Amino acid sequence: MKFSDSNIGKLPGAWAASCAEVVDMIDSPGLLQSLTQSLGTLISFDESRTILFSTRNAPSLLFDSHPDLRYREGWENYVKDSYAISPTFRLFQTGRLPGVHRVRDIARLTAGKIDLSHHRVSADASEEAGYLTHGMPAGYEELCVGLELTNRLGGLITLTRRRTPSGYSPKEIELIKSVRPFVSSAFRRHWEKSRTVDKGNDVTSAFAEFRMLSPREFQIAQLLIKGHSSLSISLTLNISVTTVKTHRKNLYAKLGIATQWELFSLYVKRLEALTGQTR
Repeated sequence: MKFSDSNIGKLPGAWAASCAEVVDMIDSPGLLQSLTQSLGTLISFDESRTILFSTRNAPSLLFDSHPDLRYREGWENYVKDSYAISPTFRLFQTGRLPGVHRVRDIARLTAGKIDLSHHRVSADASEEAGYLTHGMPAGYEELCVGLELTNRLGGLITLTRRRTPSGYSPKEIELIKSVRPFVSSAFRRHWEKSRTVDKGNDVTSAFAEFRMLSPREFQIAQLLIKGHSSLSISLTLNISVTTVKTHRKNLYAKLGIATQWELFSLYVKRLEALTGQTR
């Protein structure tokens, strides 16, 4: 039996170390940050975001490497409007999102006649997508890692940096391609664990303590358990990041915890105990 493949190059030692952290974090909200950091051991990028695409709803911004969101207006316009014409979302609609893609390449594949006047964007031939969403920074290039979930959901990790003439190199793309199956598996495992929070009755049953939370704190607790960042929650609930942080601090104090990981861990333990009791 052969256990080696001479066609696969050696990955850096830092990647192996980062994988250990990913495995440790797979059942906690910190998983998305760990995945981003692991990819940073392979190639260079300035910013990263994790987005959840759906055939039924607008996308959700699950993770942003800049939690204070310097481009809040741009992301609000994207989530509420321009995502519908984005190359990555159109790729998702065709079922071809899983894989590693440069935006400059898929913009050509998904190109079609789009009336930009109906969206919060400005035509700009110098941009990879051919336009710029209002409020977004100009002059960047993106490498996108499409992840499998279900036929109605898809995950996307974007790796963004200042645009260069040649863009992300073939070597960089191949490096990310070589680890995409691991990244996709970790993301899917994390999502399957956290999606149980969609069953609101389970959350209420698992947490008697939730009765002491205000309705808004309860909303935020549910989103935190699903892995949303403060930024994602602010966009979802249309409130400021500062307000989200205040509610987080208050609900943590009421529950006697200090971190998002503790909230997630507490929820999973209570839910597992409840499930065991009702079998």
